[in-house]
Order: sequence, then C-alpha cells, then structure tokens
Amino acid sequence: MNLLFFLKYDYDMPNAKIITFGVNYAGSLAAYLRAKFPNEIAGALASGAPVKMADNFEARTLLWTQVNKAYESAPSGPVAVETIMDMYRTLNELWEYGKMGRKSISQKMNLCTLLASKDEYDILLATIRNVFVQFALHNYPYETDGYPANATEWSASFLNNQATLSTEAVRLLVNDFYGLEPEECLDIFSVFQPCADQTGCAEGLDGELWDFQVCWELDWEIGSDLVDGMFPNLPWTDEDRTAYCNAKFDLPTNQRHQWFGINYWGSELASVSNIIWTNGQLDPFYGSGIIDTSTPDLAKVGSMENAGHGLDLRAPVEGDGMDEYREIELELIGQIIDGTFPAS
Repeated sequence: MNLLFFLKYDYDMPNAKIITFGVNYAGSLAAYLRAKFPNEIAGALASGAPVKMADNFEARTLLWTQVNKAYESAPSGPVAVETIMDMYRTLNELWEYGKMGRKSISQKMNLCTLLASKDEYDILLATIRNVFVQFALHNYPYETDGYPANATEWSASFLNNQATLSTEAVRLLVNDFYGLEPEECLDIFSVFQPCADQTGCAEGLDGELWDFQVCWELDWEIGSDLVDGMFPNLPWTDEDRTAYCNAKFDLPTNQRHQWFGINYWGSELASVSNIIWTNGQLDPFYGSGIIDTSTPDLAKVGSMENAGHGLDLRAPVEGDGMDEYREIELELIGQIIDGTFPAS
C-alpha cells in the first residue's frame, strides 16, 4: 500500500481510484487487496482466481477433471484421451511384474536410468501428467511462451498421428515437450521439479519460494486419481503435503493452512463489493473461482466460452475471441469508478 500512496502523490493524483488486476494466484491477491483495503482499492478484476481452494475441499479436486474436459472438448481430444489412458493402464500393468516390469517401463519410456522404486515410478507418472496440465494451462488460440496455438488440440493431434503403441506415442510427445530429441533418453530427475504444488515448481529460487508458500499457507490442488479420466492414480493429501514440507524445510509448515480462509473469507469472498470475477471455461482452474451471476454481464464474463487460463487479461490478438468480453470488463470497471457497479 505504501507504493500506491507514493505513486498517487508523486503523480499528483491523490483522489485517483485504484483497480487491481491479476490471473490465478495473482487474481486472488487482487481480490484480497480489495477486501482488505476497500478504502484505498476501488475494485478488482480477478481472472481465474482459485479463491475457493482456501476453504472448499471440492474446489481443490477440480484441476484434473477440468484438464480432462479441455482435452475432451478439442476435436482430436477424445481419441487422444483414450491413448493416454491406455498408456497409463499399460504402465500400471507392467509395474505389477516387479523388477522385470520396472525394466520394461524404463525401456518403453526410454528413461536414462532404470526405475528402482515406487517413488521413482510416481515421479515418472507426474512427469508425464505435467505435460498435459501445461498444455491445458497454455491453451490459447495463438502461439505463446513456446507453446503452439490451441495447445490441447495440437498435442492431441500429435498423439493421434503416431502410428505406434500408446506408450511410444506419449513418450514422443513427452520428449518433444521437454525439448528432447525423439530418441534421447528421459531424465525424470531433471526435467520436472516435483514439489508441494502438484503441477510442479520452476527451477531456482522462484520455484523454492513457491514451494514454501504452498507448504506454509496455501491449500492448493490435491493429487489425481483414476476417476479423473486421463490422469494416473497419484494421491497427494494434506497429510502427504505436511510430511513432505516438514521434511524439506525442517520446520512445522502446517501452521497457516487455514489462514486465507479465515483472514480473507475463502469462498465467502463473493460477498465483497466491486470485484469482477472472470473465468474461462477451458481454464484448468475453472470452478475453483467465483462465478458471479448477479447480472447478465457478470455472468457472461464469469463463464467465458472457449477461453483458456487468464486469456481475457492477455494482450489482445486478432481472432482470440475476447473482444466482447473485454468490452464488458471495461464497462464494468467504468461502473466501479463512477459508483454504479453492478449495473443490472
């Protein structure tokens, strides 16, 4: 808040009205600022903000099923989902054969080292799972951040175009995703950084800080299971998180797991005024955020068709399908500024 005070007075705009913006966790923070400092923050636009995770256990289970839905809705998706599920079934069946099964899995997925334990097998499954989560999180109608346009459809089509076994088709896609040549071996200990966030953490200090924050105060997504369609049975409970976090950071890290729910109202944040909640139907976090249906305009941006993760707050690109939604958002922001929000 000190920075905002400085900017307002440095630019000689002491009465300027401040609107906060953010996507995903940053969207949650934008909403929390409005809730905590309503005297200084006039309003917020929170895109794909999974605030319900703070106090709603069901909201923490939705990411995997939403990714599955994103793939099922792609033209090539249903066939690809069957390929992915067959791959997991094959690997799980091989795992039951003990040492020979581990060797066979290592060969089929062309791992750099043979699997030696169940923990290593789980890392392999998480490494594969991450590929599809990231394609869904970067599923935009144009190329961006190294991802192809319509990333779920592109990856589904890639799988369907491989005239080979499901394990080999997925292996080729995994190698492509992690920047490996088709015949290069996969080092599961270097390409994916498992952490308290089940979608993985970045390398370096940024990843370590996010890992600690999920350990310390965020109730984030839990593990996937076989009912999630295209994902493997990889349980990750609050007890699993606590054990992992306590061991990694050598201190009790479950002291503030209810902090956001208590201090920022959890799902009841919907009762805070002047927050525009936007959600894309193709966003893996869809359903973990608030969908406001109190007016037709809020309902429309609260459930945007064919919209990926935070697409409305990305730079406009011709043909991205967001023009109408952005116009509504601008009008809603104007209503906040002139004190008429929400206009019916």
